Amino acid sequence: MRAGSLCTGSCLQYILRAKVCIMKKRVTLTIDPEVVRRARKVARARNTSVSGLVGDLLRCASVPGGEKRDSFVARWAGRFSVAESSPGDQRMAFLKAKYGLAAK
Repeated sequence: MRAGSLCTGSCLQYILRAKVCIMKKRVTLTIDPEVVRRARKVARARNTSVSGLVGDLLRCASVPGGEKRDSFVARWAGRFSVAESSPGDQRMAFLKAKYGLAAK
């Protein structure tokens, strides 16, 4: 897997399984020159090619009427707990009061 990939979760599993025997096809895209410059910068920063960047984005894109991905909240709800803090920590006391949190 290329460093800086955009995919996570089931999409990543799909890519890892599918990379074994993928036959690639060449596609021509017409893109605004400024977008091309930005795409090259992003691809360089993620240590991949523009083709790899576009491929990762399209692999992870949801298809209307297709598989629905859970929202961030649905995936992470209930997986975090409030950290223990010292009794004099005013910032933590304020945040707990503001958001109705209690240490578990």
